[in-house]
Amino acid sequence: MKKKLISCFVILCMVVFFASPVLAERAPVTLEVGGAAAGTNVFAGHVALADVVARHSGGNIRLNVQETAGSTAHPRMMVNGDISMGTCSGFADFFAFNGGHMLYPESVRDYFGTALVIQLNFQSIIVHANSDIHTVQDLAGRRVGIGSAGSPGADMAIAVLEALGVQNVQFSYLSTAEVGEMFIDRQIDAMITTNPRGNALLLNVTTNADVRFLSLTEEGQARAVEFMNHQVGPGMLTHDDWPAIPLGEPVYVIRDFSGTNIALSVPDDVVYDIVRIYWDNIEEVRAAIAANDARIEDITSAVAWFHPGAAQFYISRGIDIPADRIAVRR
Repeated sequence: MKKKLISCFVILCMVVFFASPVLAERAPVTLEVGGAAAGTNVFAGHVALADVVARHSGGNIRLNVQETAGSTAHPRMMVNGDISMGTCSGFADFFAFNGGHMLYPESVRDYFGTALVIQLNFQSIIVHANSDIHTVQDLAGRRVGIGSAGSPGADMAIAVLEALGVQNVQFSYLSTAEVGEMFIDRQIDAMITTNPRGNALLLNVTTNADVRFLSLTEEGQARAVEFMNHQVGPGMLTHDDWPAIPLGEPVYVIRDFSGTNIALSVPDDVVYDIVRIYWDNIEEVRAAIAANDARIEDITSAVAWFHPGAAQFYISRGIDIPADRIAVRR
């Protein structure tokens, strides 16, 4: 009888050990995380992620979020071993994954994989309410603030205007905060910014200036997405999102997403735990950053391959992750 009890106890311990990655015995892990510029929503989202992961892993996983140049720089930083995780955007991932960009002439897809989606970002094209700019084509020859040079938001703005044949635009490459202040002071004619709903920049601009949001036509929306040739999905803003938009008048834009890429050098079980803790405690993250409106199924919009540890988690939750979209260590 005593031997039987001991056997049962051993089996129970083994079941608990292998059933829960967090409970499995593992040396504490600390990962350096590229968080983009301090003060941005995506930086704040990763600080919230670090807090949730530290608490729910019992301190077994610690994420050190550092200020960086942003998501465009993070794949290169992972290649160099400077960080193990980094904020990402679908637009920036496209160039790092496929190459053909001034920062990524060659693909670095073998170094990182997608793990999380943090927030959805909608491109807003904003003009002053009394402006004679009524369509996107009217931006030709105008002064337009688009964000810092090389940032995903700036690159996306340029790509959309190029796709729609808008030429001779006088781009102002400034930080998003500077773009907002210059717009409010009427030093620029328009601004194009890609941010989540409720973003502080947009709230500042719509509060301190009379504005209108320009809409892409449905045809223009499709052309812009096709031109960029990657998986930025179409999005739509309505009067429910922006009070400045007349009741019932939809504004068609394109959508990107911000998330987290993780270096393939990070073990699968660690990544599985990070992803599981994030989604199991998503309301705690949202309490810290209201702009987080991501749903677990939005992860399928990712451009890059999935980190194997992340793919394992999503498949366990019934999300279809094709085998050919899971990164393979080489």
